[in-house]
Amino acid sequence: SSDLKCHNRTTFLAMASKPRPKGSLVTDLTKWRLKSVDGRQTWSYDACNGEQTLFERHALGLDTSSVAPDFPSPASLSESLHNGLEFYSRLQAEDGHWAGDYGGPLFLMSGLLIV
Repeated sequence: SSDLKCHNRTTFLAMASKPRPKGSLVTDLTKWRLKSVDGRQTWSYDACNGEQTLFERHALGLDTSSVAPDFPSPASLSESLHNGLEFYSRLQAEDGHWAGDYGGPLFLMSGLLIV
């Protein structure tokens, strides 16, 4: 399969069929990549690629400290808003949209920023 560039099918099947404790992961979450082409978002498993983006790590629930900046503690409301806007701008995909499971209108973004 084209999604398994660095691992052949036998290696992947052997990895997936190993006995594992209940609730453990089958794949390495750090190998998943989000591809966005013409607004269509698809996740693919790519063992060859480099480091994940902030959005990929955030969406998969992984530690983002290696790719996300430390924001200074805000001393005012405007500084807090600036930190929030800066964080969400870093979650944008390369083509400018915010990738996610919900493809609805962006009127929800203002609610996220207010909260």
